Amino acid sequence: MITGASGLLGANLVRTLAIQGRSVRVLLRDRSKTFHLDDLPNIEKVYGDITNPQSLETAMHEVDCVYHCAAQVSLARKVTADIVQTNVEGTQHVLDAAQKSNIRRLIYCSTVDALGLPENGTPSTEETPWNWERLGVATAYARTKYAAHQRVLAAARNGLLDVVLVCPTFMLGAFDLRPSSGQLILTLAHSRFSIGLKGGNNFVDVQDVVDGMITASETGRAGETYILGHANLPYNQIFSMISSALGKKNIPIRIPYSLALLAGKCGDVWEEISNQPTSLNSALARLGYLQHYYDPGKAIRELSLPQRPIENAIRKAIDWFRKTGML
Repeated sequence: MITGASGLLGANLVRTLAIQGRSVRVLLRDRSKTFHLDDLPNIEKVYGDITNPQSLETAMHEVDCVYHCAAQVSLARKVTADIVQTNVEGTQHVLDAAQKSNIRRLIYCSTVDALGLPENGTPSTEETPWNWERLGVATAYARTKYAAHQRVLAAARNGLLDVVLVCPTFMLGAFDLRPSSGQLILTLAHSRFSIGLKGGNNFVDVQDVVDGMITASETGRAGETYILGHANLPYNQIFSMISSALGKKNIPIRIPYSLALLAGKCGDVWEEISNQPTSLNSALARLGYLQHYYDPGKAIRELSLPQRPIENAIRKAIDWFRKTGML
């Protein structure tokens, strides 16, 4: 059973499992769009929500393995009741339902935002302490996913559940319906410019993450956390790679850190006044100038995590956006 099947990761996970001949049950909300899954065999759709414990128990009936991918993403700084309900309380409901349903194994899709950022020039690992709050870069998403990550770890350590935690980095690929990370591609496609940021991130083909999660369900060590990532790249380099794949050239606009931070602090004020997220706040401004780098070595060794070229993921995303008329 898979939660979050309408998202980028969930959709690719559903497709891979179905094509492998697995029987897949997907938990969907009534308003979820699923046309990108309609061509698949062996798919059973059930309707509910991770915030509804009863619907989870129904969805997990006679299920062997649960992949919990559903989450609410928010780049706002302010933590709202909605994002807590989904990311923290919803994850607790998944844990409780999996325990009651005697699930063999739960694969919890966390995020590298629940791990620490590098501070000594060395990419972070699964053991790097969470430091987002201290560095002033904690978004509502990072805060709530960190809290949920700790709950899942506690359930594993207390022997309540056989669970493996995976932390994907910045994923790119096809079937990004909403879109999520693919918004970066669409933004560059529709603009003549790109923002010249000094920071960087770890980028990975979403199919690598899918393969890593499936292997984790079979051979991953219970209670362990695995970073599912690939290439640590400066933002300017990934922007250039995307522009090249689009067949265009975006002009980089270099913005001094002090100016970006000032604009971000203005965004903080607006968030407080309006109770609405802004496109830029101080956390995002700082993040753009940090090296958000991670070491996927543990997953490569223990899960045989594939390392597909990120260029392929970019091309697959662009092809799919064009096919669906989103680009």
